[in-house]
Amino acid sequence: MRPGLVRAAGGVRTALGAAALSIMLAGTPACAFQADDPAASRAAAATALRTGRYDDALARLQRLAALPAGDAQARAADRRQLLRTLLTVGHYEEAERLARQYVAEPDGALVATAAGEVLLARGKAGDAEPLLARAATGAPDSLTARLRLAELRLARGDRAAAMRDFDAFIDVYRNAQGRLTSEQLAAVAGALRHLGRANPQLYKDALRVYDEAVAADSANLDARVRLGELFLEKYNGPEAASTLGAVLRVNPRHPAALVAAARQAYEAGEGDPRALLRRALETNPDYPPAHALLARLALDLEDHATARAEAERALTVDPAEAEALAVLAATHHFGGDAAGFDAVRRRAEAQGLAAADFYVTLADLSARSRLYADAVTFAGRAVAVDSAAARALALLGVNLLRTGDAAAARQALEAGFARDPY
Repeated sequence: MRPGLVRAAGGVRTALGAAALSIMLAGTPACAFQADDPAASRAAAATALRTGRYDDALARLQRLAALPAGDAQARAADRRQLLRTLLTVGHYEEAERLARQYVAEPDGALVATAAGEVLLARGKAGDAEPLLARAATGAPDSLTARLRLAELRLARGDRAAAMRDFDAFIDVYRNAQGRLTSEQLAAVAGALRHLGRANPQLYKDALRVYDEAVAADSANLDARVRLGELFLEKYNGPEAASTLGAVLRVNPRHPAALVAAARQAYEAGEGDPRALLRRALETNPDYPPAHALLARLALDLEDHATARAEAERALTVDPAEAEALAVLAATHHFGGDAAGFDAVRRRAEAQGLAAADFYVTLADLSARSRLYADAVTFAGRAVAVDSAAARALALLGVNLLRTGDAAAARQALEAGFARDPY
């Protein structure tokens, strides 16, 4: 039986014996506030964000972010939240404009992590990297900046350096002795999730630390979403659905939670993933992950025109969106357009190690279309890009079986299982 990343009976997590996540999130009414009372406005904005009232939150955060810098730390925190909220609702151009404006000011280092994340969301890793490096040396959210920098190194193919960077988070966690904030804990959990590629037991540690992040701040819905994605990544659909459902009961408009829930429904073959994606797009009409998954769903129905349109819409915002690139490439490949396929392939391969995800998705899409020999080819290319990609090895093995090469299939499947037994 394949091992599962699960909670034990009674709600206690397995592996490290962490306490179960039992905090029930609930929205509270917005407090009355005076226009000149930043503390009250800040609290009201936080409540609005937690419950998905994004217009209200944005109006308050825009006023707060424009206040004179009497308290540089407080204003920087407001600006970080404003940039991230603008990303959430899809105001990408405004987010980028403000990000560049804020980091040019004297206290710009305090906002540099969020500004870097804005540029990453726009597919501008080269512009984001110096901002993240600036934030990593002492900004309040320096751990998040360090995580994003390590992820950039991993995506480029500098695996050894990236893994050293991720490993350093273990020392940060141990040395903090329980003093990390919820955001810092989420960054540690993110690093552990990457380290799980080399040591699958660390996925359990990632799970535990995500729990600690939520326990430290029950309003940190993003940590809950990352936890749900981890369950989904490790093939535990019921836990993923439960975790994401808890987020959506608090904020039914959370785009990332809605897309993750749609992916869980799609992979389980139940529910209506399109309805969830439509809800995500009501909040953020240009959300790349939502359009990328809609593109995949259209391709499954052999609606190549819709698949291409949805993929292109995702890539308009984020030219590096791997799933959208893969679906776009598949529309050309399945239609016999070799030149079109090669043009998209070159775009994907320019992303470095992230090209492995492109080929993994192509292999999966090919298998769904019963093009098993093509699935073998694409999975093999993914393994050539990233020999530690367990998903690629699994797809290679399964499709080698389908094409009749049992010996090679066994070798690929055993290699994949050794890298990730989930």
